[in-house]
Amino acid sequence: MEITWFRNPYDGYAGTLNLCFNALDRHVIRGRATEPAVIGGDRSLDFAGLLEQVSALAGVLTALGVGPGASVVERLDDRLDRVLFVLAVSRVGAVLDGPEPLLLATSRQDDDGAPVRLLRGVPVRDGTRDLDWDQALKAGRADPAACVELRGDAPAFVVDGSVVAVSEALDHAGWPARVHAMLAGGGPLDVRSDLA
Repeated sequence: MEITWFRNPYDGYAGTLNLCFNALDRHVIRGRATEPAVIGGDRSLDFAGLLEQVSALAGVLTALGVGPGASVVERLDDRLDRVLFVLAVSRVGAVLDGPEPLLLATSRQDDDGAPVRLLRGVPVRDGTRDLDWDQALKAGRADPAACVELRGDAPAFVVDGSVVAVSEALDHAGWPARVHAMLAGGGPLDVRSDLA
């Protein structure tokens, strides 16, 4: 699979890249903005639409202090929301399901333990640091986030206790890797079967 590097790796240097750039931005840049990126269910998106939503969500993450190396946890029920979140996390260089999460995105009211929770489909309680997904996404559209340039050996996500580096992520078998690999390969990603 073709990978677009910001700086190519060479002897002793891991190079720099961004998984979200490879999955979304480069397709839009190359004229594929209106081609299907995510299908299945009632919210199919082309590459431009997916990039817009992911950039807005990444803007929210950035505003919450989530950046390179920060740890986040995802417990979302909706498969498209999961895709949006994992792409936004890689866009800002955070580590999905890493230790000591800074942010928890969830569809469940009983999940506690993270300093900030981004709630989808769950009422936000007064007096908490919880944020409503849809309101946050609207706010994120005002300041969408660009891709963060990451070293190839930076952590991308944790699968079964093992850290997967950014440069290895597209070859990994875990679901976050499938999202990136399917889209980096040109998509479309079918949320009904590709995330099962």
